Amino acid sequence: MPETGRQYEIGLKYQPTGWNSFITASVFDLTRQNVVRSGNEGSPNDLFQTGEIRSRGVELEAVASLDAGLDLRAAYTYLDTKITKATAVEDVNGVWVSNEGNMPFGVPAHSASLWANYTFMSGKLEGLGLGAGVRYVGSTYGDDANSFKVPSVVLADAAVHYAWQNATLSLNASNLFDKRYVASCFSSGFGCFYGEGRRINGSVKYTW
Repeated sequence: MPETGRQYEIGLKYQPTGWNSFITASVFDLTRQNVVRSGNEGSPNDLFQTGEIRSRGVELEAVASLDAGLDLRAAYTYLDTKITKATAVEDVNGVWVSNEGNMPFGVPAHSASLWANYTFMSGKLEGLGLGAGVRYVGSTYGDDANSFKVPSVVLADAAVHYAWQNATLSLNASNLFDKRYVASCFSSGFGCFYGEGRRINGSVKYTW
């Protein structure tokens, strides 16, 4: 059967007078029918359809650029996700079970991020920018049966960039401290995956 969905969303944006900043807030209600899922306990490589999944949540974001060269960004998301109608699946013991009322695997209820960037506006270091931030991903269930949880994790990121005339050099590092963590699981009978380790990307941009 084809997957269908219905979504309602409302949002608000506020920008204080005289400030180079804004705050946004949105709430949403999304319902999807016949959602294709993987990670069946009995056959984790197979795909199957779950009757209906409902996601309700709130998203908040604040962005500010200060005159001194400091830019700030913060974001937070809350998700209330449930399997509201479930197709029964066969578990590892050959028992047909329904996951109705449970949370889908791999979906955190809470996630947040904070990022700050400072750029020197004058002096010998003019054009040099330094950035740092943290990301929080809340705990998730490792399967639709909600039989076990994947722990939450906090990761650090950093960046260095330098603008000179028409050129911009950038160096970005994610998971700065090379933290080892479990990113997701699909079922107790299939397995889990580690998250990406430290990654460093460099780029050169030139405009004319």
